[in-house]
Amino acid sequence: MAATARGEWAGSAAAMAETSNEIGNVLGIALLGSLAALIFRSLGPDLAPTLNETAELPGVGAAAPAQAESAFMAGPHAVAVVAGLLHAGLGALALRWLPKGRTAPEGQAEPGEGSGGADASQALEGVRGVR
Repeated sequence: MAATARGEWAGSAAAMAETSNEIGNVLGIALLGSLAALIFRSLGPDLAPTLNETAELPGVGAAAPAQAESAFMAGPHAVAVVAGLLHAGLGALALRWLPKGRTAPEGQAEPGEGSGGADASQALEGVRGVR
């Protein structure tokens, strides 16, 4: 996104891209982590809130820690399935909405061509003298 923005808007475009990335990370961790916790709590033996606490409870039979471990592992498995389905669905939407045959307007260089779209190595060379 930042590579296709005009020079005066490149900073704003980079900030928007970084902010979008961070918001996606936060929402993904929060929502998928909550799903894993919900599954553990609903399938677990309901003796303690965590797997370690369930295993350390005195006087519980051998079935309770095994059930807690099974419930604990069901959470990440469900999260992996949900995340995979989300990625597949969003990838399909991105391909559906991706413009086809788009070219740069007349008189403008394609990204990566000419002076307005220098690649990263050219930009570094000009700024830091890196070769």
